[in-house]
Order: sequence, then C-alpha cells, then structure tokens
Amino acid sequence: MVRGDGERPTERRTLGVVVSMDCERVTDESLITGTPSWDMGRRAVLGLAELLDREGFRGTFLPTPDTAARQATLFAEVAGCGSEVGLQFHCRSFWDLRYSRVLGHYDREQQRAILSQAKDVWEQALSRPLLTFRSGFLSASDDTFPILASLGVKQTSCSKAGRYRPEVGACWLGALPYAHRASATCRLESGALDLVEVPVSSHPAERFSTRA
Repeated sequence: MVRGDGERPTERRTLGVVVSMDCERVTDESLITGTPSWDMGRRAVLGLAELLDREGFRGTFLPTPDTAARQATLFAEVAGCGSEVGLQFHCRSFWDLRYSRVLGHYDREQQRAILSQAKDVWEQALSRPLLTFRSGFLSASDDTFPILASLGVKQTSCSKAGRYRPEVGACWLGALPYAHRASATCRLESGALDLVEVPVSSHPAERFSTRA
C-alpha cells in the first residue's frame, strides 16, 4: 500500500518489554551479596510495582526460595495486582548454605536434585506452581534447560548473549539474543523444549565479546 504522496506508511509493530527484579535473600544469611535488610527488599519490590502500575505495566518479580518463604504475603500481594512472580536461584544463598558452587558447575543429577529442592521450598511458600525461573549470575549448563522443563517450568531468563564468566558458569558467547524455545542439548541454540528462554537484554556490540 502506498500513500498519495508516494511514501509507504510506517509499519506499526508491537514492542514487548519485560521488566524484572531479582529479589535476593539478605546478605547476612547468604554466601553472596544480597539485600541489606528484609525491609529494604520489601520497599524495593513495592516501589517498583507501584512505579510500573502508574505507567500501565506489570513486572516480573523473582524471589529466591528463602525470600519467598520469608515474604510470602508480599509476593502474594504483588501477584494479586497482576504482576508475575517467579524464582531466582543462587545455590550459594539457598537453605542452610550447604551448596558451595554455582548452578552451572554441578552435573545433571546434582542440578536436578538442587532445583527440585528449590522448587519445593518456593511452591510451599507461595502456594502456586513454579512457571518462571532465572539462575543467579545467569549460571547454567547444557543440562539446565531440560531439567527445568521436566520440573514444569515454562519460561526462563538464564542467558545474556555475549556474557562470558566461566568462574560462575555463565558462558553465553554465541547465544541467541532473542526469545526462543530452549534446546534439550545445547543452551546456546533454539530447540523444541516446552520452555521459552527470554534472554537478558544485551547491546549488539557485547554479543560476541567477553565484556558482558
């Protein structure tokens, strides 16, 4: 279709935006840096939820299992207002701190056991099925997506194209930068799992560098 002045009209496209917040355990109960206090964490969650609501948006809030257990009422309130609540997971801030490595450094059976435990704690705290997941540090291996799919998770945000931090199991050089169905065999590729990976945004210049 061409307008009378010979110019083609600008095509209208819908841009999807995901705004998410990792909701960490407090620092003095974790082996990694976390929220300074439970009250500060609560106020941050409510502040972002209110800001998004004023703009007509809803957010995705990702409490760790222990945060969900400690602040279940808060996340029930957030979910009741239309925002999504998922799980953000650091092995080194979970439970009684028995896990000393990052998720992507554990083998398949170890990951399955750890993630099953995390899922149980989160679901018992919030009385809802776990559908959305993000790994701490974006740590993952080729086993992570198929394990999550087998546990009933439907969407994840575990990758960032260009990130290369092997010390925390976050090796995403060459990963897809856009939303895609995850692969059962290679975390960098699309596949046929019943699980959609929504990568953390990255600048095009970062996607094949080691700076992300």
